[in-house]
Amino acid sequence: MGYTGRTVFETQLHTFRQQRRHRHSLTHGAALPALASNRLLSFAASSIVGVFLPIFLYEFFDLSIAAVLLWYAINFAVKFPFQVWAAQIFSRTGLIASMVLGTLGIMLFYWTFYLLDTGSRLNPFLLMAVGIFGLMIVSCFYWSPFHIDYASLSPKRSRSAYLARLYALQQLITVITPVIAGWVILTYGYHVNFFLGLVLAGASIVPLLFLPAFKVNYEFGFWESFRRLFSRRFRPMSLSMMAYGAENIVGVVVWPIFLYTIFNGQYLEIGAFAGIIVVIGLIIELIV
Repeated sequence: MGYTGRTVFETQLHTFRQQRRHRHSLTHGAALPALASNRLLSFAASSIVGVFLPIFLYEFFDLSIAAVLLWYAINFAVKFPFQVWAAQIFSRTGLIASMVLGTLGIMLFYWTFYLLDTGSRLNPFLLMAVGIFGLMIVSCFYWSPFHIDYASLSPKRSRSAYLARLYALQQLITVITPVIAGWVILTYGYHVNFFLGLVLAGASIVPLLFLPAFKVNYEFGFWESFRRLFSRRFRPMSLSMMAYGAENIVGVVVWPIFLYTIFNGQYLEIGAFAGIIVVIGLIIELIV
């Protein structure tokens, strides 16, 4: 995506480690496990909230599926143009600072929805707008630095094996968190569930302190970025990822609301069934 500076990464990393050999240094530990810990904590936060977020919106909008889909459409639309500008910003601030900022964005999202459920005096649609802004921050400032860090820190020959293990741990989390979320919502309400997501997201910042600091340089301008994205060379990949995103919309938005309808709003049953479906999917994947 137009990032340079990777050829000197090993030199930068070696120099950084030489400068931070003190046993009390936060960067004393291995970088890749720290990055994986950050991702798993963040994933746990999003999984705790994710299954029931469309249901919360569905109830908030008086059982209007059209309003829920419109909310998600607005959410995705506002992110798109800011990706390039975010890359130009984190080229100056560095990757760790960008991921911390992105994490603060998702924490802002959880906090605004916590306020929505607790009956804040603030206008609910203003809180919704602030929440969408938080999602835009995490989308623009977290994901690209994370993938750059992972590609740089993971061993080239065993990169796919590390990624498979990370994916397996994420799937394990996906089995457990819907049940926990359903119980929390049933017992305490949505606001506690959002607060739990906020705490887990905040905890995910800690592993970032163990990462070596370095910067990249994003070369392309705004329009050039999109020209390259849809160029003949990258067009098949871009269209494939768009189709993958459309598929995810069904799984992330429509599926939870479908379960809500089938189980008549029984949160614990919804969470348990969602976990069972993940287990069945894992078994089928292993068989294939």
